[in-house]
Amino acid sequence: MEKLLILVFIIETIQILRIKEVMGYRQVIFPITYLGFPRYIGRQKISIYSYMMNKIVKKITGWHGKLLYVGGRNILIRHVLQSLLIHLLAAVKPPIIVFKDIEKYLARFFWGSDRDKAKYHWSSWSNICYPTHEGELGFRSLQDISESLKIKRWWRFRTFDSLWSQFSKAKYCRITSHVAKPALSTPSLAWRKMLKSRDIMEERILWKINDGSCNLWCDNWTDMGALAHIIHVEDPPGN
Repeated sequence: MEKLLILVFIIETIQILRIKEVMGYRQVIFPITYLGFPRYIGRQKISIYSYMMNKIVKKITGWHGKLLYVGGRNILIRHVLQSLLIHLLAAVKPPIIVFKDIEKYLARFFWGSDRDKAKYHWSSWSNICYPTHEGELGFRSLQDISESLKIKRWWRFRTFDSLWSQFSKAKYCRITSHVAKPALSTPSLAWRKMLKSRDIMEERILWKINDGSCNLWCDNWTDMGALAHIIHVEDPPGN
């Protein structure tokens, strides 16, 4: 048995070397970062997203030597630091502790420091993460950004006839409508997260009748919710 395992290992090694030689690929060990997104096997770990915090810290460190007033730091946080993460948050959701750690660095940068000593924070970060017309500084909570992007993903799934939406509907909604489909009926983690956004988004979508785009059973055209949720039947109609 031991000799057989050694033989299998040798064969696999030879095949890997041939693929690397012919295709020009390189062999790496997970976790890796591909196109800006972390790729890993198993459960999420905080260490997977350490490069996000390193990117923020690197930017802040480069600005420390410059004379920046509060207004300048406000603009840099809103339009540079928080924008760095949009590409990533549009596809994945890091653990909440990652958001909190990044926001600690943002808060320290905003309130400033004196001789490498952080100044007093006159308000918590959660209190100033509100729009300017509500009397705050216009910062956005990273967790709120992540949630809004997840909801946007469901909106694009519902309203755009893209290749991705066609594939998802064909894979997960062949029998039951995507509005009435229960979350526990699929093993896909990505689709279950999509359905969580559905529960938030569908209540806020109001469809107009008489234009041919409304589904009588599955769409909210009464402003009371979809009939599939109001009238419970054993075998609801499909799309």
